[in-house]
Amino acid sequence: MAIDYLQTYFSILVDDDQLKAGLEKAAWPGRFEVISESPLVVIDGAHNVQGTEALVKTVKHCYPDRKINVLYAALKDKQYAQMIHQIEAIAEEITFTTFDFPRAATGTSLYEASRLEKKFMAEDWREAVEQLIGQTKEDEGLLVTGSLYFISEVRALLLAKKETLFARHS
Repeated sequence: MAIDYLQTYFSILVDDDQLKAGLEKAAWPGRFEVISESPLVVIDGAHNVQGTEALVKTVKHCYPDRKINVLYAALKDKQYAQMIHQIEAIAEEITFTTFDFPRAATGTSLYEASRLEKKFMAEDWREAVEQLIGQTKEDEGLLVTGSLYFISEVRALLLAKKETLFARHS
């Protein structure tokens, strides 16, 4: 629609090939961002019910045959129980944690909201990320999701430590 508007009112010409090439290069950090292929590590700031629904559909579409392990943290003022229940549809197991933010939900409250049998708690999300990456097998994937604030911290850590965290899989 933006391209149509620019073409109509500003005579900016963009053909379909240019549009396609631009969309293929587009990226939104922290939104279904593949940090590593081996092991598979994906981060996604699915911070509301609609975003979580879209994430679940995308995981099912992109990785239908993978066991997905999840690291999850959310804000206490969000509908986290409903989001957790959505994520349970794709999760082999979920590790719940918290992070240093005034509105962050406790790992305990997230854990208690889950109905999944294979669920765990982690006090320190940094240790949990490293441990989960180390345990991720080739037929599995690690999905880190929840609050955008959480994802921004995880993303910074993963990018800073990418060489050492993923060295055993190279």
